[in-house]
Amino acid sequence: MTREKVTGYLVCRFLLPAACAAHRSFVWRIPNPMTRSPSWARLGFDMMALGAEASGVIALRMMRLGAGGPAAAAEAERMVAEKVRAAAELQSRAWVAAVTGAAPISPSVAIAHYRRKVRANRRRLSR
Repeated sequence: MTREKVTGYLVCRFLLPAACAAHRSFVWRIPNPMTRSPSWARLGFDMMALGAEASGVIALRMMRLGAGGPAAAAEAERMVAEKVRAAAELQSRAWVAAVTGAAPISPSVAIAHYRRKVRANRRRLSR
């Protein structure tokens, strides 16, 4: 099998045995998701931004937890409760969409949901 890149498609050429003298190769055109759908690149960027923002929030939380005291204990409890709440909110949105027949929750919607939560935490912790 040989592969050739064509704008918008991946072209795979399967070489057939010599018995098929009339048709030496078979061409299979597959849509290339990286050239036809810029949403994959946007999704990758959003995931990368979520990771970077989350690492900043982790650093801020570690400083608060490292300081100790009642504020650290409250932050530890809040951290766990926020994670469970954010996951439950997204799961309930997906469930409602499935039951009502609405459009399913896309990965970009899920990432945007978590990015909002992470930004809110960054603002709260950096005060």
